[in-house]
Amino acid sequence: MPSYYSIIRYVPDPISEECINVGVAVFGGPTPLVRFISDWTRARRFGGENTEFLERFAKQVSGKQLGIFADSGTWDEAGLRAVLGRWHNSIQFTPPRASLKEPAALLEDISGAFLRDITPPTSVLGRTRLHSEVRGLFRKMKLLAKGPKDIERHRVVTDYPIDQRTGLYAEFALRNSALHVMETVDYRGATRTAMAKFYETGAKALVLRQAKDKLKRGTKGYVVYSAHSEDRSGIRQYLALLDEHADHVYNFNSRRDQAAFGSLVKKASGQIDLVS
Repeated sequence: MPSYYSIIRYVPDPISEECINVGVAVFGGPTPLVRFISDWTRARRFGGENTEFLERFAKQVSGKQLGIFADSGTWDEAGLRAVLGRWHNSIQFTPPRASLKEPAALLEDISGAFLRDITPPTSVLGRTRLHSEVRGLFRKMKLLAKGPKDIERHRVVTDYPIDQRTGLYAEFALRNSALHVMETVDYRGATRTAMAKFYETGAKALVLRQAKDKLKRGTKGYVVYSAHSEDRSGIRQYLALLDEHADHVYNFNSRRDQAAFGSLVKKASGQIDLVS
């Protein structure tokens, strides 16, 4: 008996018909098999809007709460549209395609072929040594998240979206009662020009400013920087700019600052109470 599969697509603008794959469905067995992406960051960036309705749809379909696959051997488009209601323009299923593979094997094949969880922001390509060191600190503290949803468990996530429309992402973020956004600036590069340092510093300041403007009230912003001792006098103006937009600026080369930063992060994660 042949199996059939359909690709579930997110179409933010039905007029342009640009789409991104968010799930797959396989028919032909006793019950339909569905699988959705586990990370919705790429979908949010693609559509430039909140994807809660997509995630809710995915959970309902996966939990068989919508009943749209009552008969796995047929494809009832009219019934599907009726269930989707106002979503039917943004959530679309491709016409079913046949396969000779067993449903479970087919699900694995098409998931690998059609689903991609996340494409990191282009800024990841330029990550510095300091970024890796701070990330290593979070890992050592056992606070580094395994995925974006771990921010709800008070873990430090990377590449947190600030403004998807303009492509602004924070390097690190942690949430408790407030959101804590953290940026790094590594001034140690031997080939770094004054202009390059200026633009990077400005970019970090912009991320902090936009985070406080666009996200929830109480958002905190922090900067961790590193510099050779002989260069510190030359970066005073950059640190002054960061200080205007950050709640605190930490020198990663200072044991005292590094300890203070670690204590702040631990407190925000709920691990310890910071002694005043």
